[in-house]
Amino acid sequence: MAHVMNLTETLSLAFHSMVYLAERRGPRPCSAREIGDHFGATEPLVTKTLQRLLRTGLIRSCKGPGGGYSLVVPPEEVSLLSIAEAVEGPLKSQGCALKGCNRPPCPVKGLVDAVTERVSQELASKTLAELVECFHGEEETATECTLKHRRRRKKAV
Repeated sequence: MAHVMNLTETLSLAFHSMVYLAERRGPRPCSAREIGDHFGATEPLVTKTLQRLLRTGLIRSCKGPGGGYSLVVPPEEVSLLSIAEAVEGPLKSQGCALKGCNRPPCPVKGLVDAVTERVSQELASKTLAELVECFHGEEETATECTLKHRRRRKKAV
């Protein structure tokens, strides 16, 4: 079966880069080259991705020797949706992909719209801090980590 949803390389790199910056919070910023070397990404792609995050105020940059990028906003306050929208723009449904569909309202479009809304809600409900924790957790899968955070949030409410 084909992939229903794929992350772009840029979005995946943005998530990974933000985790990297969150793990290395401190006086020394991280360079695009350092991040690229860590993830096997080219420096131009990392720079382009970080520039998009920079424009939204999630990170800052320092120029010159020893310069680089660092988080501005605490990881607990950064939603994964804010990262996604910083690099990809607002999430929008593509609706029905069949050009010849002449059935108003198209039930496939309704399904795709609902899935897009659910993905948006899921990303909005997750923080960078939770993603960092999932990278270091003892859970065997990301799904287990996500479920643990969901249960923790329900108990807090």
